[in-house]
Amino acid sequence: MKIKFALLGALSEEVAAFKQHLKQVKHVTWQEYEFWLGELFGQPVVITKSGVGKVHAALVTQKIIDEYHPEAVIFTGVGGALNPLFEIGDMVISNELVQHDFSAHPLFPRYTIPRFNRTDTFHLFLADADLVQRAQQHTHSSQNVFVGKVLTGDQFLSRSQRAAHAHLTEELQGDVIEMEGAAVAQVCTVNQLPFVIIRTISDKADDNAAIDFDAFLSRAAENSVGIVRTILESYAKS
Repeated sequence: MKIKFALLGALSEEVAAFKQHLKQVKHVTWQEYEFWLGELFGQPVVITKSGVGKVHAALVTQKIIDEYHPEAVIFTGVGGALNPLFEIGDMVISNELVQHDFSAHPLFPRYTIPRFNRTDTFHLFLADADLVQRAQQHTHSSQNVFVGKVLTGDQFLSRSQRAAHAHLTEELQGDVIEMEGAAVAQVCTVNQLPFVIIRTISDKADDNAAIDFDAFLSRAAENSVGIVRTILESYAKS
């Protein structure tokens, strides 16, 4: 089976809803990771749970690229709102992504990721414009869908930490904060593979963040299925 899309989420709850719709399922394991191959909304896909954090996300993304050669990567799940306009339940499609916790300063400017034997560097990762446009076609009567900048780091942010992280909004002008997206973006960029990161706002990165996050996982998974269905079915129409 030629895989067209790789679908990833960090947590079991974030991928379980996809598996419920998967047809002609083949289950494969590698180390501690599991992969489900089959047909989803008319498209051949591979689905996996990456685990939490940048290293897990990068490792699994590269494994999928090497093993299954997808034509595009879609990562979905939950994220915390940095933009005050966003409410819990809103969906945010990435256009730009930054690893906000990366700093080799003063050797390189902050957030800049040097490359092996290269004079150019990574800083801002750009999602695929066509995937972003297709995702924007998704409509839901009770949800807002935005396009915004996603910030990635290996921390779960709450309001008690916001004062020390003012740069996230004041300098980087981030809309959403999460823990995997920009790592996936870096791997896909190196491999010259289209990608998009889609997050449902589960919390406002405040003192209720952990409570909101846990309570919202199943609803966020349903949101992810809806917007991914929009993307996949749009290819059948084009």
